[in-house]
Amino acid sequence: MITLPPKLAAVVESVGPPGSEGYFVLRGPAAFKALGQSVSHGYALVAAKIHPSLFSLGGRAMGMTVHEVAILNRARVADCDDDEMKILSAWVEEQRPVLTETAA
Repeated sequence: MITLPPKLAAVVESVGPPGSEGYFVLRGPAAFKALGQSVSHGYALVAAKIHPSLFSLGGRAMGMTVHEVAILNRARVADCDDDEMKILSAWVEEQRPVLTETAA
């Protein structure tokens, strides 16, 4: 289990828990656009583990929740560097099964 450093914990706390909008999913290109990135740059950040991997929506479709996008955007506004983003991205990926169990 990943424990977030205080700065990242404050970022997650400031976004709050996923509300009704938190479970909406943005497909890959839309998620990257919401993060202010081109699709190719977004996939490069995923490959570098600076952003969490996209999850399967079935078939070839991949996506990320609105809540995850909000956390990543808030972290960049909080001036998190790439090393902090890697920790946060790993934490976001770790939380996905928890969200799935909670939503079921």
